[in-house]
Amino acid sequence: MKGTAKLKGVARRVLFISYHYPPDSQIGAKRAARLAKFFMQNGWDVGVLTVQEKFYERVDRLYGIRGVDLHCTGMFRSVRLLIPRAKRLIGRLKRVVRCDEGRIPGKSEGLAVQEAPIPVSGASRDPVSWIKRFIISMIWLPDDRQGWVPFGLWRCLKLLPAYRLVYSTSPPWSTHLIPLFASYVSRKFIWVAEFRDPWTTFLRPPYMRTKLGDWLGEKWEASVMARSARVVVVTEAMKRDLADKYPAYADKIRVYSNGFDRDEFAPLADPVAKQETDKTTFVYAGQFDYGRNPLTFLNALSELIEERVLERARVRVLLMSNTEIDGASIEGMARRFRMEDVVQCLGYVPFDRCVKEMSRADVLLLFSIDQPLQVPAKLYEYLALNKRILSISTGGITTELIDRTGSGINVKPDDVPGMKEAILALVSGKGPQRNEREVAKFDIRAIASALSEDVAGLMERV
Repeated sequence: MKGTAKLKGVARRVLFISYHYPPDSQIGAKRAARLAKFFMQNGWDVGVLTVQEKFYERVDRLYGIRGVDLHCTGMFRSVRLLIPRAKRLIGRLKRVVRCDEGRIPGKSEGLAVQEAPIPVSGASRDPVSWIKRFIISMIWLPDDRQGWVPFGLWRCLKLLPAYRLVYSTSPPWSTHLIPLFASYVSRKFIWVAEFRDPWTTFLRPPYMRTKLGDWLGEKWEASVMARSARVVVVTEAMKRDLADKYPAYADKIRVYSNGFDRDEFAPLADPVAKQETDKTTFVYAGQFDYGRNPLTFLNALSELIEERVLERARVRVLLMSNTEIDGASIEGMARRFRMEDVVQCLGYVPFDRCVKEMSRADVLLLFSIDQPLQVPAKLYEYLALNKRILSISTGGITTELIDRTGSGINVKPDDVPGMKEAILALVSGKGPQRNEREVAKFDIRAIASALSEDVAGLMERV
């Protein structure tokens, strides 16, 4: 069925609901855009419900999909973002008052006003701490994008007559609340809910939680499982986890993994650039968060240089990432290991340059810490570029995928000797043999086409 083909009198039309969508630079935006692209190639008319561009942290206009009906809404800004602004304003006012009184503010009286630490114990009887914890838990219920829900719900209800199929993708989890609440108003649409990451399996830190918040999160997740027609996850491990939690709905769970589109990378890659340098180049593209930290890698690399196993002048580390981790600068880490002449941290890099730098690398770095059920989406871009991967992982599905595809070597994040061995093996070309048959399974064309036919089948049956 192509183009204007109809299913029981209703055209093949799908409304994707995704907070992240181009020109948002977040990796989740690419998943939604790729699905939209290949759904259209499979004969669907596609609409996307998202937020206005001004709410994105960073934009990258290079990545976009033509032919999509884009529906952008406003949202209430998160209190989490408003509090620092209020603190900065208060800090400025304090400085003005003190300067007027003839006092010079000290360094601790600058614009960054630090909040007193909140006790992490959920059992604290201090009423002030409990109130703080309650407020924080509400700010993050189910995440800090809940201000989109009323705007998205209103627009979604207006769009439903034109779209029989609704496809919501998370995180953020607030995305699922839009079709969930809409389903109590109208049942004249088929809803597919996609989980790119687990929702309630891994609880937030104690200082962000209350019993009410935990209960609501579990209740909403269960309602999504119950009221959606299909639940899509991106790994087999996530499927097992949800099936164990909700056995009554196990039959509706399907795995359609993340993947890569070779057409995105071929025009941007720079395959001849390696001829311009004799340096061994390590590249990381992503964020240092969720426990990801280059400390052990830098330690191991510095030891290999000090031991003269690797020549300092012929080693380069390029980090396209945040420049600080929990207040500690990457440059400071490099100085600690006497690697400031080797390590370069660029901060955020647009998609086109990011792909060029990755294509020039000898080894690509991947971090997956305490995430046993999900795979960093960046891994699929690494696979598309056919580069050797040094995976710093605590195990789980990422480790399994690296081993299955033969795309790299896995090392525990605290294993310096193992890191040194892996670095030498990858640099010398002695790593595992890449399994192209396994890699081909992550071609997003095939994945999206299978998903398209699956949800089309839902429309035919309902």
